[in-house]
Amino acid sequence: MRTWLSGIRGSLSQLRLGMGSSLGRRNVHAAAAPSTTTSEDIPGLQQVWESMSRFRDCPPSAVEMDEIGHVLNNIKFSDLRINTISPSQLKEIGCMTLVNTPHYNICFFFIPPGKSLALHDHPGMEIAQKVICGQILVEGYDWVVPRNYTGKGRSEVAEAGLAFNVYQQIVTTDSDVVRIRPHEGGILHEIQAVGNEVAGFVDIVTPPYNPPNIDCTFFSASPPLQASTVADCPMPPSVLASLPPHFRNNLPDLISNSEHPIHILTPRPDFFGPSMTSFRPLRFPWMQGPEP
Repeated sequence: MRTWLSGIRGSLSQLRLGMGSSLGRRNVHAAAAPSTTTSEDIPGLQQVWESMSRFRDCPPSAVEMDEIGHVLNNIKFSDLRINTISPSQLKEIGCMTLVNTPHYNICFFFIPPGKSLALHDHPGMEIAQKVICGQILVEGYDWVVPRNYTGKGRSEVAEAGLAFNVYQQIVTTDSDVVRIRPHEGGILHEIQAVGNEVAGFVDIVTPPYNPPNIDCTFFSASPPLQASTVADCPMPPSVLASLPPHFRNNLPDLISNSEHPIHILTPRPDFFGPSMTSFRPLRFPWMQGPEP
């Protein structure tokens, strides 16, 4: 890990000193003759940066995030201007940050083969996600009773609850951007690298995590509940308390009539996931203003 970190940091240092200067030259040329430049001439990463820059002072709406998702489809691993990451070089999960503002952030995550980002939540967030190398298996959950996270801290929302297992899907570089919304699309998910390659993806998240008001909680999932045995299944009091009476009094019917498997998700208060500070922030010649 240390060797690969040194290589990455060296690459990033070169970026700051002018690596990728062809991007800078392309920018200068475009300014001199804008009529000859098309979106195909601009790296996808730069397109994303420019599209998100207008939200420095206000968060993007759900519709605007849908539009950003179309732009995010243009991003490629080569836009990072770093060498291919081999499994022998990367032993732990790592993260690189392009920008972090009070209203959104853009981060790149890299997961070695067989490793995973454990099941976690994105309280009240809009997310656009794009795989840029390798492939990931994503298992997504949504709460049976949607939660309102506005202004609440970790202690108020990190409670056990019933959740639908809404999908298990393989996502690759050929897949479209995955959109996740505050109450649907897998607002809680586990992400595992599959195959023999390092998997990498970029997340645009709004609003970003902001402890303690918006914090990340990791969960464990029970086996899927069965209508025939749910009466004998020990149920945390907070789970029952979170359900409206018509669900609480008719759990077997809820389970048997559900389109998706239903699980009990229980918070893991002593687990905070991998460190996300492994890599220094990214910096490119076309980025304007102070570093994120």
